[in-house]
Order: sequence, then structure tokens, then C-alpha cells
Amino acid sequence: MTTWSAKDDLEAAQSRADVKIVSLTDLSELEDARRVFDAVWPSRTGSSQIQSNLLKALVHAGGYAAAAYRDDRAIAAALAFVGRHRQLGQGGWHTHLHSHMAAVLPEYRDQHIGSALKKHQRWWALEQGIDTVVWTFDPLVRRNAVLNLVKLGVDVEGFEVDFYGSMDDEINDGDPSDRLFAWWRLNSERAVAASEGLGTRLDPTDMVLAGRDVIANLFPLTQVPHGAWIRVLHAAASLNVPVVSTMPGNPSAEFTLGNSLDRVVELVAANKATILWGVPSYVFRMLQRAAELDADMGAVRLVFVTGEALGESARQDMQRALAAAGPRASRSRRRRAVRRSARRRAARARPSRGSC
Repeated sequence: MTTWSAKDDLEAAQSRADVKIVSLTDLSELEDARRVFDAVWPSRTGSSQIQSNLLKALVHAGGYAAAAYRDDRAIAAALAFVGRHRQLGQGGWHTHLHSHMAAVLPEYRDQHIGSALKKHQRWWALEQGIDTVVWTFDPLVRRNAVLNLVKLGVDVEGFEVDFYGSMDDEINDGDPSDRLFAWWRLNSERAVAASEGLGTRLDPTDMVLAGRDVIANLFPLTQVPHGAWIRVLHAAASLNVPVVSTMPGNPSAEFTLGNSLDRVVELVAANKATILWGVPSYVFRMLQRAAELDADMGAVRLVFVTGEALGESARQDMQRALAAAGPRASRSRRRRAVRRSARRRAARARPSRGSC
């Protein structure tokens, strides 16, 4: 993507969002950004997320700060600094822009402001000769995933457990700061297609047809996520494949978030999961229930189990359960049901004995 086309895309995005986005350099302007950050992530201790003097130093050293204005009020802001990474197989360092903070005031969300802010960041990076922007995002916030993967066309590469450690703002306080890494390669075909409105929707059918895996995380989500649940996310990020967290059961009285077995079956089938990952006994129960519900598990190519011993007999039982829930078994059951229905209709249509 050229800086010229990025500029056009930015202007269109600003018009759609009804904002004017400007780069910030003066302390008074940077104070606008700080106020946005503190409003979005209010600290429980009353402290600021980032001081204006540090913002000034970062920008003076070549970093990026910007704010989106509407009616002369800053309603969104972003902060980034220049970083570097090693490119696999090429040696040496490659410069990128690390986007550390980007926020939209709550009352202005869902108005395309976030995507406009990122497009300003893209235009700015290209103006500086930087072709890659990197940032982290919470994998449990759906709107972040849609913006990053569909609207911007990023690649997800890497997952870090509790990356920022303990955070004291009202949104993140008490939660582990697990983060996925977004790599926005500004000139890639994926990013350019997304900028033209051709971003790929996250359709599981297309992923299966294209030979891509979809991992079903069958571990429960607990109040403090345990290692097995997190490892599935880590593996999915490393492989750059989607994961559906089915969140089975009610893990504790204090944390009752959890889906029923039938709902888990529905999620696995609807997302056409190709890899099942969970505790052997639960995966086996899920496959048995899938067969009972006539749910099609035909996309599954691999069952990965941890947490319990799995002997040869249990392994064979698992294979039989998977076969019973596969597409052939499902079609066979449907054919039998159609035949039974046809026989019942024929019996009702036959005249009873003695009638004329």
C-alpha cells in the first residue's frame, strides 16, 4: 500500500466516523490523549495511566501519538513507539511501530472511530518508512478480534500469559493480562484487501474447505484460568489458526460461567472444529452426546487429550465414538429416519380393511 492510497483511505475513514484525527506533539495536545486513556482505563488508586511528560519524551524520540476530535473534543487517542524485531531467516533487525495504547471513549464506541484511528496510524507509519505495526489484544474481547482480523487484516502471531502482570485499572484489575499479538503488515495482500473492504469473514466452513484447522477448546474456563485452557490459546496463536472456547460445565459455585454438554456439542459442530482438545473422559462424553443428537463431527481430524491416562481400550472407545458422530454415521441415521417416516406415511395412506 502506498502512502497516497493510505491517505485516501484515512480521509474516507474520518468522514465515515465524523472525526478529525491529528498527530500530537505539544504538551497541551498530549494532555488530551492522557485524559482519554484515564477515562477508558480509570485507575483504582486515582493515578494516571501515563504521564504527559513521558508522552512528550516518547513523541520527541520518534514515537506516535494521535487523537480523534469531534466538535473540538478528544474522544479517542492512540500511542505507539518505535520497536524492532528479528525477521526469521533474514538476520538483523527490522523496525516496526509498537502500538501500546488505543482507546475510544465508551459513549462513542461502535461508530467506526477505532478503525479510523488505526488507519491514521498506518498512514503515519508508512510516512516514516515503517511497514509493520504490532500490538497486543485481549483474546476474550470479541470486538477487538473483529477489528483486527476482519477490518484491518492483521496476522495473529504469539500469545503471552499474563504479559503485563497485575494491572490496577477498573477494566483489568484482578484478571490475568493474557494477550495475543497482532502483526499488521501494511503492504501485505491481506491488509490491502481488508482496507478495500474485502477482509475475510471468519467463516469456519471456508476454513475447513481451505484446509485450515479450527481448534475446539474443551477445557472449562475457571475464575483463574488454568494452564490447560491457556495452552490451547497459546497453541492456536502459534499456529495462526482460530479457536472456539466451548466453556463446558460450571466449575465452581463462585464462578458459574459454563455451557451445558448439548451446547458444547452445538458449538463444536457449528464451528466445524477439526481438532478437539480436552480431558479424555469429557471428550468421550461429548462425542457420545454428539452421536445421540445426530450432530455432525465429520470435520474432526485429530483428538488431542491431556490430564488423564488413556489406555489402548479407552483409545479404541474414543475412535468408535468419533466414528459414530462422523458424517457417514450422521447420513446413515438420517436415511433410516427418512425410511421410517416414509413407512408411516404409507401405512396411513393404505385403506383400512372393509372400506370402499
